[in-house]
Amino acid sequence: MVGANKGHGGGFGDSLGAAARETIAAGVLIFEDSTKTDAEVVHGLRRTLKRWRALLRLLADPLGDISKHLRTEARDLMRGLAHARDAQSALDALKDLRRSDTLAPPSLATIEERLNDIKRKAEASAMTDAMRERIRRYFDYAALSIDRWPLQQIKFSTVAGGLSSTYRRARSLIPEDWAAADAEELHTLRRRVVEHRHQMDVIEPLWPRLGEVWAREAQRLRNRLGACQDLAVLEGLTAPHQPLAHWRSRLAPVIAARKAAHITASARLAGRLFAEKPKAFQHRVEALWTSGKDVPEIDLAGAAHTAPARKSKPAKKTPRRRKTRPVKRLLRTKKQRRARKSLQLRKRARPGKSARVKKALRARKPMRARKIIRVKKIRKPVRRKKVRKPRKQRRAGKPRSVIKRRTRK
Repeated sequence: MVGANKGHGGGFGDSLGAAARETIAAGVLIFEDSTKTDAEVVHGLRRTLKRWRALLRLLADPLGDISKHLRTEARDLMRGLAHARDAQSALDALKDLRRSDTLAPPSLATIEERLNDIKRKAEASAMTDAMRERIRRYFDYAALSIDRWPLQQIKFSTVAGGLSSTYRRARSLIPEDWAAADAEELHTLRRRVVEHRHQMDVIEPLWPRLGEVWAREAQRLRNRLGACQDLAVLEGLTAPHQPLAHWRSRLAPVIAARKAAHITASARLAGRLFAEKPKAFQHRVEALWTSGKDVPEIDLAGAAHTAPARKSKPAKKTPRRRKTRPVKRLLRTKKQRRARKSLQLRKRARPGKSARVKKALRARKPMRARKIIRVKKIRKPVRRKKVRKPRKQRRAGKPRSVIKRRTRK
C-alpha cells in the first residue's frame, strides 16, 4: 500500500487515492491469474479485500455512504468465500498440531485426506461462474468510484482521527482474562488488529523504521490470533456428527495445549502493541506528520523527490591514543615488583607455612608469581595429654617403702 505523501497545502488525498488504486489493481491481478489454484485465488482475494476494507474504514468520515456501501459489499464477498477458506484453516491447524508429536502419523494422514476432500468440495461450490462475475463487477465499480472521491478535501487530521478510532476499538477488545476468552472474542479482536495493521501501512513512510517494527509486531499478533481461529475451526470439525468426530478424544487435548500457547503469546504482543492510550497515539501520529511537513521537498511515499543533501563537515582529527600495555608490564621498576611480591607473600604467609616462604618474606626476595613453590604444611607432632591413673593403679608394682614415704609426707 502506498504510504503518506505530504502534497501541497498539507493535503493527504493524492496518496490515499494512489493507495486505493493500487489495492484494487492487486486484487484484479490475483483474480485474473490463471496459473494459481482456486485455493490461492481465494486466499489472495480475501487478503486484498481485508486491506481494501481497512482503507475504506479509515476514510469513513470524508466518504460517508460511499465508504459504507463499498465496505458492505466487500464483506458479503468475503463471506461467500469463507467456506472454502475454513477447510484451509483446518489444514493449517493440523500442520500446527504436527509439532506436538503426540498423534500417530497414520492418523494424521487420514485426517489430512479428509480435510482435503472437504476443501475441494468447498472450492467447487465457492468459485462458481456467478461468484467470479460478481467479483469482477465489484472491482470495476470500485475502480470507477475512486475517481469520485473528494480526495483534495481530505486532510491528515481526518486520517489521524480514523487511525485513532481503529486503535481504540482494537484496544477495547483486549480481554482482561485471556484464558477465559472464547473463540468469538478472539476472532473479533483479530479483525480489528488486521484493520489496524493495514491502516498503519499508510503512515509508515513518516517514520520507516518505526513503521516496519510496528507492522511486524501487528502481523505477529495477527498470526497468533489467526492460529487460535484455525484451531477453533478444526475443533468444530471434531464435534458429534462431523467429519472428524472419530478423532475427538485424541485431538481435543492437543488442540487445547496449542491454543493455550498461542493465547499466551498473543497476550504478550497485545500488551506491547496497545500499551499507549488512544489520545496519546493520535498526538504522536500528528506530531510525525508535522515534523515531516517541516522538511522541504520531502517525499514520504518514497517517490522521486529527495531532500537536498547536506554539506558534510570535515571530520575532526582525533588525537592518537597511546596504546596501553598489559597489566603485567606496568610494574617496571625492581622496587615496584618487590612490593607487589611482598604483598602476595603476606597473603600467603599464614601460621603453619613453610620456612622458605617466611624467609622470602623477611628478605623481600622477588619471586615470580607463576613459579611460587608451594610447600606442603609441616604438621607439628600433637602432644597427647597423659591420662592420670587411679591411685590403686599407680601404687601397683612399686616398693612398699616408697608408698609409705609418700603417705607420710
